[in-house]
Amino acid sequence: MKVYKAIFFDAGGTLFRPYPSVGWVYSEVANRYSFSASHEDIDTIFKEEWNLRSKFISANFDTSEEEEKKWWHGLVHGVFSKIDGNGEFVKTRKFEEFFNELYDIFAEPKSWRIFPEVVPLLEKLKARNVILGIISNWDSRLLGLCSGMGLEDYFNFILASGLVGTLKPGANIFKKAIEKSGVTDRACLHVGDSLEDDIAGAKNAGIDAILVDRSGASHDGVISISSLDELLNIVNCG
Repeated sequence: MKVYKAIFFDAGGTLFRPYPSVGWVYSEVANRYSFSASHEDIDTIFKEEWNLRSKFISANFDTSEEEEKKWWHGLVHGVFSKIDGNGEFVKTRKFEEFFNELYDIFAEPKSWRIFPEVVPLLEKLKARNVILGIISNWDSRLLGLCSGMGLEDYFNFILASGLVGTLKPGANIFKKAIEKSGVTDRACLHVGDSLEDDIAGAKNAGIDAILVDRSGASHDGVISISSLDELLNIVNCG
């Protein structure tokens, strides 16, 4: 069995998730700006907008802090344009204030929850001297989040696309991780929850990958797990 000396993880959806949900947070903040929408409706439309806009990422792997925030602004605007029937809210200065507050809220650790199996797994991997990294399509807020949630000390490095300047599924951000790990690409494994960003992205860089699908669904030609605590049952590390 191949031995992996370095394991890279995606962040959102793999190590932690929004709390209680994206829709719940959006709805609570929108209420403060006199806009009412159910968190269930927002969650549904957010997923639609996310899937739609994520398809365009692969057309251009270059990014920056400014571009990341513009992307999020477009996503939130798209969500509320579909909810706001007459378009009054999204056309106002109030929407811009709402977006900026929302953006700052998701920089706070209280808006996220670590999946319960994550810390025990990271402790086991560190005990085996496995080099650990995060590769995420995120901005500089990721560094503060990982620090605030107590994850930072488990990782040898954290690569956020907004700081690195390149996005998954492009190969460059993975190659930067391989370089930082100090081991060969054959000894690296990437774990994430996106077939495109994580699985295809790792393949683009020539490294192995495992999909985290918490629904338990299977995917042809892809090794998948429903929880990170299954990882050590199927890979050899250290």
